[in-house]
Amino acid sequence: MKISVVISNYNYGRYLQATLDSVWAQTNTDYEVILVDDGSTDDSREILDRLKHPRLNIIFQINGGQAAAFNTAMAKATGELIAFLDADDLWDPSKLTQAEAAFRNDSELSLYTHNFRKIDAEGRVTTESVLQPQQRPRRLADAILRTELDLSIPPSSFVVGKRKDLMPIFPLDEPLWRIAADTPVILAMAFAGATLVDQQVLGSYRWHGRNHGNTHTERDLLPFYEKYFACANAFAEKHGLTERAQFHHTDFYLGQMILQHARWTPLGLYFRAMRAYRKNRRAAALQK
Repeated sequence: MKISVVISNYNYGRYLQATLDSVWAQTNTDYEVILVDDGSTDDSREILDRLKHPRLNIIFQINGGQAAAFNTAMAKATGELIAFLDADDLWDPSKLTQAEAAFRNDSELSLYTHNFRKIDAEGRVTTESVLQPQQRPRRLADAILRTELDLSIPPSSFVVGKRKDLMPIFPLDEPLWRIAADTPVILAMAFAGATLVDQQVLGSYRWHGRNHGNTHTERDLLPFYEKYFACANAFAEKHGLTERAQFHHTDFYLGQMILQHARWTPLGLYFRAMRAYRKNRRAAALQK
């Protein structure tokens, strides 16, 4: 099964060589790499101009955001499977081999994801294993709709899906998904079929000062999370599901409300009780 590796880059020149080296080191060699530089203003172009590889297709475009980069890449992709990789993250050598085997062994699989470590800007490991061993649902979409796994969307660098499941959502709305365009992409995979969460650590997530989630306060992120759940519910409706995700039931939302209301006011007590209830319900669900 041929795999298209999709990389979008914006001003991550300092990480590009290491990221691509982790792709060239893959034990599975049936892949192509489509790298879209979305109008970088650092030394990315100079670095990319020096890179030569028979599987590498580099496309330069004016800055349009992550959705624009994904639209360009997906229009060129020819693989049966699509693997996304951020320009600052890394893969372990067996990543694509494990992903391809998972899809070969499970015809119902639409989303493959795996455990990963965290590294800092210099590549030093800060967290050896991010995913905690626990029962994972056969369908990640079900857990999202039941709000049992808060904001249960893996980083895009560590997901692989089928091209046929993704193409119906392209081209993405570029103004709407200028950032966080991996949200509709990963949700499309999650709602298309079964999910496999591989507990093997097969990649490195680089956490540094320029990551999107690292440059916003939690209150700033409220509109994004609301958009995330709205997107999930749109997929639920598209697939004929009656259940809907309830953003107001998430730990994130309830925590924000607790911070905004005095502890012993009626609203403060209500939100604290709701968070405890939701926590116990999720724990019970994971023990089944």
